[in-house]
Amino acid sequence: MSSIYLEQRYTDTLAEMAAQGLIEGDELPSLQELMQTIKDTVDDEQLSFPGFEQFFEWWDVTTAYDQMDEETSVEHHKPALEIAFAALLREGFFVVDFKSTYEAKVAELIQSGTVAQGELPDFDAITAEIKVAVLIDQDRFWSFAEFFDFYEKAVAVAAENFSLTLEHQKPALEVLYWSLVCEDAL
Repeated sequence: MSSIYLEQRYTDTLAEMAAQGLIEGDELPSLQELMQTIKDTVDDEQLSFPGFEQFFEWWDVTTAYDQMDEETSVEHHKPALEIAFAALLREGFFVVDFKSTYEAKVAELIQSGTVAQGELPDFDAITAEIKVAVLIDQDRFWSFAEFFDFYEKAVAVAAENFSLTLEHQKPALEVLYWSLVCEDAL
């Protein structure tokens, strides 16, 4: 996702959110202004988030008083915040060692019994595999949900099991998604 794609997606997302009645037309600032607000809020803290959901939880708590004062909910702003998070990751504001985070998440899922040993490929293998699949299909994914649907269908087709679900793999796949976003591979 280049900055041009992110800007366009942000503009389109704001229009969709306004059409759904989630926001007023000018309720949210430009992408650059939202990114700056997030940077100013982080201030000098050394924060890092392996995925959007962890960032969103932090943002929700951090802005709770503002939400009460303005009688708003960041839940309504979630699609726009996801794009701002992607842009901040892309520019390196939030630094994440995605390979280590993915491996730790996979180990955690194995230890909890959520996934079996070897069920998820190693980081380099799965990254290379997804890059090839995305190049073949020429797909762009504007959210983790879209990427997950694509990945789940591809695995189901390869396994010839169309009822296959990979919901239990989501925590590791989200880390992978953000890694690919930062590489501009999606």
